[in-house]
Amino acid sequence: MLARLIEASIRMRYAMVVVLALLLAGGGWAMSRLPVDAMPDVATVQVSVMTKAAGLSPIEVERAITIPIENSLNGIPGGDELRSVSRAGLSAVTVVFKDSTDIWFARQLVLERLRTVQGELPSTAETPELSPVSTGLGEIFQFVVRSEHHSAMQLRTLLDWEILPKLRQVPGVVEVNTMGGELKQYQVLIDRSKLKLYHLTLTEVVERLQAANLNAGGGYLERGAEAFVVRGEGMIRGEEDINSVVLRADQEGPPVLVKHVASVKVGQALPYGVVTYNGEGE
Repeated sequence: MLARLIEASIRMRYAMVVVLALLLAGGGWAMSRLPVDAMPDVATVQVSVMTKAAGLSPIEVERAITIPIENSLNGIPGGDELRSVSRAGLSAVTVVFKDSTDIWFARQLVLERLRTVQGELPSTAETPELSPVSTGLGEIFQFVVRSEHHSAMQLRTLLDWEILPKLRQVPGVVEVNTMGGELKQYQVLIDRSKLKLYHLTLTEVVERLQAANLNAGGGYLERGAEAFVVRGEGMIRGEEDINSVVLRADQEGPPVLVKHVASVKVGQALPYGVVTYNGEGE
C-alpha cells in the first residue's frame, strides 16, 4: 500500500506540489487566527456562591448557610463536584461542572437553585452572590494607582469610581477586582451615655438612618400639555444630612437628632489585609 502511494506521488508530482501548497496556505491561515495565551486557562468550569453573614462563627456558618446551599445544589444537571469552605462571617460553595457545560448556562442553573433556599438562610445573612466568571489562571493584568499628592482613601475612590467603570467597558474583561487603599465610609460613632440619656436604643438609631435615606414619589401634576413630577428628596448626601436625621420627635420638646447622640465622620472600612508595591508602603 505504501509502495503504491509513493509510486502515485512520483507519477503525479505536479498534483502533489499543488496539494502541498494548499496545505501550507491552510496552515498559515489557521496559525494567523490561532489564539495565543502565555498562560492558558485550563481550570474547570466552576461556579462559586459567596454568602456573607457578619457575626457568625465558622461552625454556625457551616450549619446555617453552607449546608442548606449545598443541599440545594446537590444533583444539579451537569454537576461533577461540590466543595465548600466556611469561615467566620463567610460561606463559599463551589460547583464544578463537566467541561462540556457552558459557563453561562451553569450560572443560570445555580441561580435557579439558590432562589429555593434563600428563604431558609438566617436574617443576618446577605443575599448569596456568584463570583466573577474567572479563575486564578484568568488574571491577565495587574496595575497600581500611586500618587504623592493623594491619600490612600482618595486613590481608592478614584479607582472605584473613575478607572474601574472604563476598564469594564473593554471587550473580554469579565471582572476587575480592587485591593488595598482605604474604602470610604460615613461612620456614625454612638455615645452610649447620651443614647441612654434620651432613652433610645442602637436598633432605633439604625432603623431611623435607614428610613431617612430614601426618596418618595408623589405622582405628577398636569398643567395644560405639561406634566410636573412630584417627589420628596430624602437621600443622604453627606455628614450634615446624617447629623440632621430625626431619631425621635415629641410634642413636649425639641426633636432628638443624630448629632445629639453621636458624632459623624468620614472613615475607612475595616480592612482584611494589606497590599504593598515592591514591598514598600501600603
